[in-house]
Amino acid sequence: MDIVLERILDCMGNKYGSGKELADYLEISGNVITNWKNGSNRSYIRHLRKIAEFYNVSEDYLLGKTDKKQRPPRIDDLEDILSDPDIIMLARHSKKIPEADRKRILNNFRETIDIYLQAIGVNDPDDSEPTQK
Repeated sequence: MDIVLERILDCMGNKYGSGKELADYLEISGNVITNWKNGSNRSYIRHLRKIAEFYNVSEDYLLGKTDKKQRPPRIDDLEDILSDPDIIMLARHSKKIPEADRKRILNNFRETIDIYLQAIGVNDPDDSEPTQK
């Protein structure tokens, strides 16, 4: 079994009906998904972009180029983030901090946010970026 199919099946999980949901989303027959699973059809390559969209993972993850599942942010999301006054303030002030200290502060901030999100049940371990030390 190739890495792409392994990753698709991993995203699909063991949930009953998940293959049908994906087939419906792709507007293909459920039998096609079954054929993917038994190796008699590799048409999933043609649907890679939509499969990644459906499971909210990156195409690079499905292709095995990265182990990070998270999709890159959309341009609309980036515009919202970059127009946030708090983000602008943090960016301006961080430029004044020496690089080594800035990395340490950002790492502490990232870890604090991860702990908080995990405590309230929002954090998905696959969403976190590797920390720099």
